Amino acid sequence: MLKLLTAVVTLAAATTASAETYAIQAGRLIVDAAQAARGPSTIVVENGRIARIENGFTAPAGATVVDERSRTVMPGMTDTHIHLTGTSGEPWYADFTQKKSVPYKTTVGLTHALEMARGGFTTVRDVGGATSGVIAVRDAIADGARQLVILGAGYDGRAWRLPELAGVRVLEVDHPATQGDKRTHLAELPPPAGIVSFVSIDFERESLGTVLERAGHDRSAPTCWIWEGVVMYLTREAMRGTLADIADRSAPGSTLIVNYHTAHRRLIARLLFRLIGEPQISAWTCEEMAADLRSVGFVVREDSGMTDWNDRFAQGRAKVERGAYMRIATART
Repeated sequence: MLKLLTAVVTLAAATTASAETYAIQAGRLIVDAAQAARGPSTIVVENGRIARIENGFTAPAGATVVDERSRTVMPGMTDTHIHLTGTSGEPWYADFTQKKSVPYKTTVGLTHALEMARGGFTTVRDVGGATSGVIAVRDAIADGARQLVILGAGYDGRAWRLPELAGVRVLEVDHPATQGDKRTHLAELPPPAGIVSFVSIDFERESLGTVLERAGHDRSAPTCWIWEGVVMYLTREAMRGTLADIADRSAPGSTLIVNYHTAHRRLIARLLFRLIGEPQISAWTCEEMAADLRSVGFVVREDSGMTDWNDRFAQGRAKVERGAYMRIATART
C-alpha cells in the first residue's frame, strides 16, 4: 500500500517563516501523476519553498535531513470544499450553542486542519461562509441600521453569533416548512443577540411587502437586507420584482447585501443541483447587477469576489479559481 507522506506540511508545522534548509530524502517520489514514480530522490526546501529535486540521497551543507528513504513521497492533495470548524454528523443548530465559541471553533479548526494534513491534503478551501458579507452586516449596523432582514434565511445563525446584532430587530424570511424545522431546535440554543422574528412566506401566494408589513417591519427606518444564495435560482424577472419590494421598504441609509453568480456552474455541478431541485437559472455581470440595483435606487459601494477575498484574507494563497464566479455586492440607498 502506498504510504502517503506530507513531509512539507510537517515542516511547516514545526517552523513558520524559517530560513533553514531541509533535505527530504524519499525512497520513491511522485512528481507527476501521469509519469512513473522516480527512484531515490532528495527534495531540497529553502525558506519554506521547494527549491529543487536532486537524484539520489543528498544533503546540502547545513541542511536538516528528513529521512523518508523507506517511504513514497508525493505532492499534497487539494480539497476545495470543506468546513474546518464543523464536525460531521452534528445537527445544524449545534454550531450556535454556547459551547461553539470562537476560541472553541478555532481549536476544532486547527485539529481538523492537522487531520487533513496527515491525510495528505496540504491545501484546502474553507467554505463556512462569506467573510465579506459578515463584514458588510457589521458595517451597516454600525452606520445606524436597527433592522436586519434575511431573505431566504434557512438555517442562518447570524442572530446567534454576531454580538453586533444586540438590540437589533432580525426578521428571518423563508418558507414555513424550513422555519418549522429550525424552530423545533431553538430551545437548545442560547438566547440570540438579536431580537428574532420568523416571517413565513409562500412566494406563490404572498408578496414580500405584505408579509413584512404584517410582521411589523418599519419602512421608515434604515434596514440592512441580506439576500444570500437566492438570486441565482430566480429568473431575472422574479429577482427584479423582489428587488422592487425591497426598495419600496428601504428608508434612506439602508444597505442591501446580495450574493450572486457571474457565470453558470460547470456541467456536472449544474446537473447535481438540478437533481436536488435547485437548478441555477440566472447569472449577472458586475455591470448588470449594478444596473439592476441602481434602477430601484441602490448604489453599489462595493462588489467583490473570491479573488478579492483571497487577496484580502488569505494573502493570495488560496486556490479560488473554481469559485471565481461567486460575488457579493453591497449597495446603499
